[in-house]
Amino acid sequence: MNHDAQSFSLKYWLDYIDQLHPQDICLGLERIKQVAQAGQLDHFDGLVIIVGGTNGKGSTVAATAKLLEQAGLKVGAYFSPHLLHFNERVAINAIPVLEPVLCRAFAEIERLRQSIRLTFFEYTTLAALLIFKQAQCDAIVLEIGLGGRLDAVNMLTPSLSILTTIGLDHTDRLGTSLAQIAVEKAGILRANVPAIIGTGATHPVVLAQAKALTTPVYIEQQDFAWQTSNYQYWQFRAHTIKVPLNALPPNSVSLALAALQVLKPRLPQRLLNWDLLNLALRHAQLPGRFQRFLGKVETIFDVAHNQQGAKWLAQRLQQLKPRGKCYAVWSGLQNKDLPSVLKALTPYIDHWWIAPLNDSRAAKLPMLEAATAKEKLRHITWVNHISEAYQQAQHYARAQDRIVVFGSFITVAQVMRSVEQDLIYMNTFYVREDRTNLKLPPHPLLATSID
Repeated sequence: MNHDAQSFSLKYWLDYIDQLHPQDICLGLERIKQVAQAGQLDHFDGLVIIVGGTNGKGSTVAATAKLLEQAGLKVGAYFSPHLLHFNERVAINAIPVLEPVLCRAFAEIERLRQSIRLTFFEYTTLAALLIFKQAQCDAIVLEIGLGGRLDAVNMLTPSLSILTTIGLDHTDRLGTSLAQIAVEKAGILRANVPAIIGTGATHPVVLAQAKALTTPVYIEQQDFAWQTSNYQYWQFRAHTIKVPLNALPPNSVSLALAALQVLKPRLPQRLLNWDLLNLALRHAQLPGRFQRFLGKVETIFDVAHNQQGAKWLAQRLQQLKPRGKCYAVWSGLQNKDLPSVLKALTPYIDHWWIAPLNDSRAAKLPMLEAATAKEKLRHITWVNHISEAYQQAQHYARAQDRIVVFGSFITVAQVMRSVEQDLIYMNTFYVREDRTNLKLPPHPLLATSID
């Protein structure tokens, strides 16, 4: 690549990086460590929070980063994957970095890697770390991409590790049992480095690994928990905090609040105002995680793509029943347990609109049909394209009905992209859990901020 590499467009870079390694995923830390050491990216002077698990990682990163920002720190956040724009993956104080910044970082990683062939995720992780280092962030909160033990993010030594949940996902790479997957997830734990363990991650393998490493652990439901079912009072040991209504999953907020408590000795005490910190949660939103819009018909976008995520989505739908009917726009990927996803949501859906996705990883029509047959789904409309499925559902629904778009990041992204202008210009509202409406700015993915 020539010396004008910095002038290449972001699209050019992403296409180039995508074809650099013969495999899209190649677990291991040797390659990324070599390049990181060459650029002094293998260590970070500030706080490093690594978030792993099967579900809830992105929203936990978003909540933790927002609280640390409100505590007075300059915070870098790294997400994977994105929905509409790659910039969503790398944010500083909740603002996605600009394309020229990403391109300059990619050019520097290209110089550093020499002949080492990096995967897409390794390359982009290094670029994010370079951006955070050059921006002199006080803290970085990083989402593990796949597994944990051999994931690129795990190259760094954390100040705190967070495990959200452990469930069956990516069984082709991580193992076919919860115990095997737990071994990979527990790989982000470190000797004598504190770890926060969510309720869904308290697998015996994880706890045994923490004990062997003498990892100080803070376990949900033991050291911290919600006091009430409406998620307004949260307790960390003897300390109780009132939490305002917000758009993030309660388990992610709980883990983020625990992170702040554990890191409290390393934070600017004069800025730790819990009223302001909790207020920050009102403005923390991760696109595609139970994201609700009110147009002609209420639409919920959720990236639930495995059994655990589908069960969580089902719980939210049960808690917030619509006044009318609930319609689903759904499709999934071929490497997922599609029947288990459908099984969790079937009791809450009155009619399904289903279509294959335009992606090489997508489940083809016969696989989608087999999944619906196995779960004996009724009231299905089969459509050629997922965007058309959403349009038909909108046309069919009435004012008191609800549409739920879910099944994968790609499902949500393709529908969102098809109605991108509507999400910018239509009168959209964020609907709080008490069903009162708080008007928000235009769709955050299409503005300059993701908070």
